[in-house]
Amino acid sequence: MKEISRSVLIKKKLRTHYKKINKEKIGSIRNTRRIKTARNSNNFIHSFLIFLLWGMLLMIIIFVDPEIYFVVPIFLSLLFLALITTCNKYFEKNTSFLISTGAIFFLLLSLFGLGNFLNFLLIAGVASSIWYYQSK
Repeated sequence: MKEISRSVLIKKKLRTHYKKINKEKIGSIRNTRRIKTARNSNNFIHSFLIFLLWGMLLMIIIFVDPEIYFVVPIFLSLLFLALITTCNKYFEKNTSFLISTGAIFFLLLSLFGLGNFLNFLLIAGVASSIWYYQSK
């Protein structure tokens, strides 16, 4: 039987160890590429949805007569969806929901003639206190 020196054994172990490390690195690089492409496609879909909602809202503002029966609820619901998707891109989900709900509630008050600066401050205070309570 042939005697194998200790240094040869160590070199063989190191080679197999480095091969494993390189395979893991290559796998992690491939995974990060997949994650980045998934993020890019998700960002594209999200941005396209934001663009589509704001475009529909702009079309309603420009081309639709405000005296038609269901225009105001459609406008407010589209505005809510546009605000919540836009805020979701930049804030957390709870924060974007509170911002959108507060804005729609203030617009509803303004529609009935009750929208003033004091009501705006009250809505902002309630929304910020709910946000503070949920963050803890």
